[in-house]
Amino acid sequence: MTDEKIAANEMINWIITLKDDPKMIGTIGYYHIKPEHYRAEIGYMLLPNFQGRGYVTEAIAEVVKYGFKRMKLHSIEAVVDPIIHYFSLINRLHIANHKSCKKSKSIS
Repeated sequence: MTDEKIAANEMINWIITLKDDPKMIGTIGYYHIKPEHYRAEIGYMLLPNFQGRGYVTEAIAEVVKYGFKRMKLHSIEAVVDPIIHYFSLINRLHIANHKSCKKSKSIS
Protein backbone atom coordinates (compact mmCIF):
# COMPACT_ATOMS: atom_id res chain seq x y z
CA MET A 1 0.00 0.00 0.00
CA THR A 2 2.83 2.45 0.80
CA ASP A 3 4.44 1.92 -2.61
CA GLU A 4 1.10 2.58 -4.31
CA LYS A 5 0.61 5.83 -2.41
CA ILE A 6 4.15 6.96 -3.24
CA ALA A 7 3.62 6.10 -6.93
CA ALA A 8 0.34 8.04 -6.88
CA ASN A 9 2.09 11.06 -5.28
CA GLU A 10 -0.12 10.75 -2.20
CA MET A 11 2.81 10.38 0.18
CA ILE A 12 6.58 10.70 0.38
CA ASN A 13 8.87 9.47 3.18
CA TRP A 14 12.44 10.06 4.24
CA ILE A 15 14.46 8.40 6.97
CA ILE A 16 16.14 10.44 9.69
CA THR A 17 19.77 9.55 10.39
CA LEU A 18 22.65 11.14 12.21
CA LYS A 19 25.15 12.90 9.98
CA ASP A 20 27.97 10.55 10.96
CA ASP A 21 25.92 7.32 11.19
CA PRO A 22 23.59 5.93 8.48
CA LYS A 23 21.50 4.02 11.05
CA MET A 24 17.83 5.05 10.93
CA ILE A 25 16.67 6.89 14.04
CA GLY A 26 13.29 8.00 12.70
CA THR A 27 11.10 8.82 9.73
CA ILE A 28 9.48 11.96 8.39
CA GLY A 29 7.27 12.55 5.42
CA TYR A 30 4.23 14.01 3.74
CA TYR A 31 0.94 12.16 3.81
CA HIS A 32 -2.46 12.86 2.31
CA ILE A 33 -0.82 15.01 -0.33
CA LYS A 34 -3.44 16.98 -2.25
CA PRO A 35 -1.57 18.63 -5.14
CA GLU A 36 -4.79 20.10 -6.52
CA HIS A 37 -5.18 21.99 -3.22
CA TYR A 38 -1.44 22.59 -2.71
CA ARG A 39 -1.54 20.97 0.74
CA ALA A 40 -0.17 18.00 2.63
CA GLU A 41 0.19 16.64 6.15
CA ILE A 42 3.62 16.22 7.68
CA GLY A 43 4.23 13.39 10.11
CA TYR A 44 7.29 12.08 11.88
CA MET A 45 8.46 9.49 14.39
CA LEU A 46 11.75 9.35 16.27
CA LEU A 47 13.22 6.59 18.41
CA PRO A 48 12.90 7.49 22.13
CA ASN A 49 16.67 7.54 22.73
CA PHE A 50 17.03 10.40 20.22
CA GLN A 51 14.11 12.59 21.31
CA GLY A 52 14.72 16.02 22.78
CA ARG A 53 18.01 16.59 20.94
CA GLY A 54 16.80 18.80 18.09
CA TYR A 55 16.81 16.12 15.38
CA VAL A 56 13.10 16.48 14.64
CA THR A 57 13.38 20.27 14.57
CA GLU A 58 16.16 20.04 11.99
CA ALA A 59 14.29 17.43 9.93
CA ILE A 60 11.02 19.38 9.94
CA ALA A 61 12.78 22.56 8.83
CA GLU A 62 14.26 20.78 5.79
CA VAL A 63 11.07 18.92 4.89
CA VAL A 64 8.93 22.07 5.22
CA LYS A 65 11.40 23.95 3.01
CA TYR A 66 11.17 21.11 0.46
CA GLY A 67 7.37 21.22 0.63
CA PHE A 68 7.08 24.94 0.00
CA LYS A 69 9.90 25.30 -2.54
CA ARG A 70 9.93 22.01 -4.48
CA MET A 71 6.36 20.75 -4.06
CA LYS A 72 4.87 24.27 -4.23
CA LEU A 73 2.63 23.62 -1.22
CA HIS A 74 0.60 26.47 0.25
CA SER A 75 -0.49 24.62 3.39
CA ILE A 76 1.19 22.03 5.61
CA GLU A 77 -0.56 20.43 8.56
CA ALA A 78 1.16 18.39 11.24
CA VAL A 79 0.15 14.92 12.36
CA VAL A 80 1.22 14.68 16.00
CA ASP A 81 1.24 11.81 18.49
CA PRO A 82 -0.33 13.29 21.64
CA ILE A 83 1.58 10.88 23.88
CA ILE A 84 4.96 12.30 22.81
CA HIS A 85 3.81 15.92 23.23
CA TYR A 86 5.36 17.40 20.11
CA PHE A 87 2.77 20.21 20.21
CA SER A 88 5.28 22.71 21.62
CA LEU A 89 7.64 21.89 18.74
CA ILE A 90 4.85 22.42 16.21
CA ASN A 91 3.94 25.74 17.81
CA ARG A 92 7.60 26.82 17.92
CA LEU A 93 7.89 26.12 14.17
CA HIS A 94 4.76 28.21 13.52
CA ILE A 95 2.71 25.34 12.09
CA ALA A 96 -0.69 26.63 13.10
CA ASN A 97 -2.86 23.65 12.17
CA HIS A 98 -2.19 20.22 13.57
CA LYS A 99 -4.02 16.94 14.08
CA SER A 100 -3.49 14.27 16.66
CA CYS A 101 -2.65 10.77 15.51
CA LYS A 102 -3.64 7.84 17.67
CA LYS A 103 -3.17 4.22 16.66
CA SER A 104 -2.78 5.20 12.98
CA LYS A 105 -6.09 7.08 12.90
CA SER A 106 -6.22 10.83 12.53
CA ILE A 107 -8.54 12.64 14.87
CA SER A 108 -9.24 16.34 15.03
